[in-house]
Amino acid sequence: AFKKGPNSIFAIGGFIFCAKDPAASANKWAETLRLITDDLEVSGNHLRFGFQRLEWIGPAQYRERFGESWTVPNGSTKEICAVILLTEDLGASRSYLEKEAFQVMPGADPLGFDVRPDAETGYAFHIEQGVPKKVLNLLPQA
Repeated sequence: AFKKGPNSIFAIGGFIFCAKDPAASANKWAETLRLITDDLEVSGNHLRFGFQRLEWIGPAQYRERFGESWTVPNGSTKEICAVILLTEDLGASRSYLEKEAFQVMPGADPLGFDVRPDAETGYAFHIEQGVPKKVLNLLPQA
């Protein structure tokens, strides 16, 4: 079972990458992942396998979504710019993060929201709706 905190977040749902050529980077990853999984769904610059989602954006889209220019955080994997977190309750997560002084970006997406990069890590967050039982059903059974 998943353990969720007071922010209602229960899992890492994937990563967002920032690249000069998002389509080329997504295609390279898709080629590699096809060698290790038959469960890969590809839709433009989005890849999904199981409950994990990978997304590629360009520097201009990063600035639009997260409110600042993309710079590679120290010690990071070069293109990872944001962590996708799954929540059971978007409203509870938004309220908690705002109360804890995270800078939630304005927007009206009913399925998720973006958070400006964290000052310490340099990574931004995308919080999106997830259902713990659906995620558990996708995990390999021991």
